[in-house]
Parts: sequence; structure tokens; C-alpha cells
Amino acid sequence: MLRELCLLSVAIILTGILPCSAQETVPLEPPRLANGVLVEGAVVEAQPEGLLIRTPQGEVPYPWPYLSPGTRRRYEVPMREELRIKAAAEAKAAKKAAEQEADADVQEEKAADDAAASAGAPDNP
Repeated sequence: MLRELCLLSVAIILTGILPCSAQETVPLEPPRLANGVLVEGAVVEAQPEGLLIRTPQGEVPYPWPYLSPGTRRRYEVPMREELRIKAAAEAKAAKKAAEQEADADVQEEKAADDAAASAGAPDNP
């Protein structure tokens, strides 16, 4: 029973059945200010002007320039889109490089086979 529950949990997480807002409310690391200080509280919402964070003093808006680059990368939509596009481009370049390497290996094998065949064949006058 426990095994099935664990598998179901993993399947839900991997397939993305949970709404994005539910997935994004659990960051890997708490938000930080630009000077590296941790922000006490929980992120409520990412807005175009900054993060809205629930602190002991209430909900406080933190503008993007006041937050660390890592926090901005995790929460700011344009930065996340830029990172997604960059990751896709890197994956495409890696795939292309792997294909070129495989093609080069095939060409080398073919050249080696041709050289072995021509070395073993007698010359016809």
C-alpha cells in the first residue's frame, strides 16, 4: 500500500498534475536580498514589480532590484523564460554535437574498412 502511494505521488509530481502555483509555492531555497540576507517569511506571489512575501509584519512587496540574482532567477517570469530558452538551446547544441561525432565515427570506420579492403586486394594490371 505504501509503495503504491509513493508511486502515485511520484507520478503526480512528474506529470505536473498539480497546478503550477502549487508547485511554485515550495521553492528549493528561501528568497534572499541582494546582500545575501535571507528574507523571513513565505512567498505569496511573484508580480511584475517584485515578490510579495508574507512576513511576521504582514505581506511585504520586495522589488526585483532588492532581491538576489538567484531569487530573481527562481521567481521572475522573464528570467525563468530566458533560462528555459537557454537550456533548450544548449540541449539542441549538445544533441547536434553528438550527432556530428557519431557521423565522424561512421566516416572513420568506413575509411578504415576501405583502406583494409584496398590493402588486401591484389593490383590488377
